[in-house]
Order: sequence, then C-alpha cells, then structure tokens
Amino acid sequence: MDRRRKTGLIAAGISAILLLALIFIVPALVNVDRYKPRVVSYLQQQTGKQVEIGRLALTFFPLAIRIDHFGVKNPPIFPVGYVVQVARIDAELSVGALLHRRVVIKSLVLEEPVLNMTSDPDGPWNFENPQS
Repeated sequence: MDRRRKTGLIAAGISAILLLALIFIVPALVNVDRYKPRVVSYLQQQTGKQVEIGRLALTFFPLAIRIDHFGVKNPPIFPVGYVVQVARIDAELSVGALLHRRVVIKSLVLEEPVLNMTSDPDGPWNFENPQS
C-alpha cells in the first residue's frame, strides 16, 4: 500500500471518529431546555391559555425539536383539565430554511395525543382563543 493511500485512510478514519463524536456530544452540550420559559410564554400569549412543557430537546439527525409532556389547560370557565395533551412532539426542521433565518417544520409527529373539546352551555368552546 502506498504512502498516500495509507495517509488518506488514516485521515478518513479520524474524520469519521470526529463526526461520530460530534453527533453524540454536541446534542448533550446544546441545552434548548433553557428556552422553555420563553416558548411557554409565547404559546400562552398566542393561545390565551395556560401551557405546560415538560422538556425541550434538540436532535441533529434529523434536525428536530422534541417536546416532552406538552399540555394546554382549559380556560377558567371550564372544568379543571386539558384541551390537549401530547406525550411527545417531534418537529423536524428544514436546514435550508434555517440557513435563511426562517423556521420551516418539515414534519410533525405527535405521540399519544389527547383532545378534550368541551362546549359551555352559553356557547364558547374550551379550544377557542379568548382574545379573538
């Protein structure tokens, strides 16, 4: 085996090891869960309802945001409970759109979603936005 080929194989091996380390180490270092209060606040402003999120996480292959234990509570005029609860949400993001500073969700997977739609005798539903 000639010297160039041997050097190329060594470089490819080192690159593969670094890539694997990047795949497994970087997600542990990137803590998107610290943005949970901002996300909850934004969703509460948009929906007018109390929102709960257990945990936020980021995956790189595929590039996705994972939300564990998501829930939207009923408005005060309804019984205590949730409008929607989801055990886990995986939102796969478009890398190309992120490079252009846009967030585009390519796919959205909901695990164990539960919807509880209730109507008040006076007419409104628990999922309606009170601001509208």
